[in-house]
Amino acid sequence: MKNFLLGLITSICCFAVLTAFVYACDSDYNPFIINNGTHNSSSVSTSGIMGSSQMVGYNAPTNLKDNLGTVSFATGKLTSGTLVVNKLMQGALFSSTGSSFYIVGNGTNGVPNGTVFSGTFTGTVKWEYTNVIWNTYALVGNIKGKLVVDGKTVTVKKGNTAQCFTYANGTFTLIGGLTDIYY
Repeated sequence: MKNFLLGLITSICCFAVLTAFVYACDSDYNPFIINNGTHNSSSVSTSGIMGSSQMVGYNAPTNLKDNLGTVSFATGKLTSGTLVVNKLMQGALFSSTGSSFYIVGNGTNGVPNGTVFSGTFTGTVKWEYTNVIWNTYALVGNIKGKLVVDGKTVTVKKGNTAQCFTYANGTFTLIGGLTDIYY
């Protein structure tokens, strides 16, 4: 239950970060929203940022369940800036070259079993210091790729993700995220 609540709180915090960076919502696109927030693993270095997290929300920001699958991602290498900063909204930029972004469902609670989204980051991926009290950072970027909806594969018109991390004792830890995909 503690992990679920942490995931919920994190998703809400990340949603606030995400909305500050996303495209304006276009009525011609259908939104598809994924929350992740428990059982996380991550690696943050100048070679890139990698993370894997249990999916806790599928196609609805408030319909949270435990263990619906996995969200995993990797950026390209650091192109400018620094990983650890002490001023809000400062940080670094990572390349999208060689990046990946996957959402894999486990077949429970209406989530398909198998790959739901496969794609990459596009453009520059931002790494920003977001909260001095909790010492949190956000990885924010645009994504593109293929999404499976009702058994059909569709091309994503645009997508965005915000993945949130804490920093303590020299280690970054993924605490959750939010991804919105428009098709």
